[in-house]
Amino acid sequence: METKTTEASMTPSEGSTGESPTVVLRREMLAQFNRVGEMAIEREKRYMQRFDGADDQVKTALTASEKALVETKNSTGRQFETMREEITARIRITEKTVGELAKTVSTMVGRGGGIKDSWGYLVGAGGLGAAVVGIVLAMLAQ
Repeated sequence: METKTTEASMTPSEGSTGESPTVVLRREMLAQFNRVGEMAIEREKRYMQRFDGADDQVKTALTASEKALVETKNSTGRQFETMREEITARIRITEKTVGELAKTVSTMVGRGGGIKDSWGYLVGAGGLGAAVVGIVLAMLAQ
């Protein structure tokens, strides 16, 4: 079975090798498919390189954030330690001052015991005097 081809349907490669157009077309299609496959492989490589680059950037950012978190924790710990020391020092000063005031008050109370009792008697006498005046005014009002 012989196929007839016209010169118009033949490509330059067909005329020189004498192959049928189907064989030539098949060979060209396979070559095109191979080129498309190679392009797809090349693009996949580029995408993987980009992905790997992005993955490295994420890892770098994660490492940097972990370092920053550790630094923040250490800094906060140092600040709390400093504050605790300051508060402890202030409490000691306050305890010392309160102790000194307690001694002073104790001394004053020991010395002023008689004066304290005198004030009590004076207030009692004032209250008794006011009661007497109130009774007298009540009797006169009747």
